[in-house]
Amino acid sequence: MVIAIVIDTMGDISSKFSAIKDKNIYLAIAIGLYIVSTFIWAVSLRYNDLSKATVIFNTLNVLAVVFAGVFIFKEHLTTFNIIGVILGIVSIFLLSI
Repeated sequence: MVIAIVIDTMGDISSKFSAIKDKNIYLAIAIGLYIVSTFIWAVSLRYNDLSKATVIFNTLNVLAVVFAGVFIFKEHLTTFNIIGVILGIVSIFLLSI
């Protein structure tokens, strides 16, 4: 599942580059990465419960994209964004108990 999250995040980053640089090659790369990520995600469901895996996948993906936005694209987080990140981390912890 972690590999799917990393690849999906790379797709999100490529999508952002496509929007910034107005280059279709980044969009094509993003689509390819999303396809690979979805395939890996589907395979990982053999080993995880759907209810927990979906929440964990989506939350970790959002957290990864937030960190990519901050560190790669120099985006700024508001207080509410930071609270959301903290709650996301707490939710993953609670689901893993």
